[in-house]
Amino acid sequence: MDQIINALGALGAYFAVVLVLAVAVESVLDTVKLGGLLRSRISPEQAMKDVAAWLPDQNSQKKAQIAAITNMVSQFKVTAEQIEKQVEQANAIGQKVAEAIGLGNAATELEKRLAATLLAVRQKYVEDEARRVSTLRILSALCGIPLAVVLQIDTFQLLATLFPQSFQDFLNSGTTLATVAHYGGMALTGFAASAGSSFWHDQLDRVRAAKEAARKAKEAFS
Repeated sequence: MDQIINALGALGAYFAVVLVLAVAVESVLDTVKLGGLLRSRISPEQAMKDVAAWLPDQNSQKKAQIAAITNMVSQFKVTAEQIEKQVEQANAIGQKVAEAIGLGNAATELEKRLAATLLAVRQKYVEDEARRVSTLRILSALCGIPLAVVLQIDTFQLLATLFPQSFQDFLNSGTTLATVAHYGGMALTGFAASAGSSFWHDQLDRVRAAKEAARKAKEAFS
């Protein structure tokens, strides 16, 4: 049990260090005016839910939904070609989609077109979000790796106690291969930081909970 607690402690310390590095990376990106990549835009689904939550009257909801869809078309830069494509694809299920977003039971052609437009916005949102996350990960890694090298934050050394003694001896051998491994560990730290501070904060909370559970289990069996 002591070994488990010690291992969780080492993981917790590592996660805390990477969390700090991730915060530093996000601060750098924000400083160079790339902070917008850190923030995800509200999804079309959430926008529709907000309309329904704040406007209980159905007529008001319908007007607000039309305005919201129109705004999202502009916000997500959805083209007329994309909308027409969705109109063709969604024509067969236009009625069901219109009902799902609260546009009425008997959907008119206009309502079906609005439903298809919302589908186009949703698809564009998913594509934009995937592109944003990929770009953010790449930029974060490009920023995180140099920071990890400058600060000498080596994943292998931070987690050395979790590896066999032979591997620890290798890391401390001072050989060329050990130096390469050292830089590889720093690159790994930079890549890890690119996952974002929120991710590492969640992992740190999980490790803390697991460590506390292990400690209580140890006390119970003692």
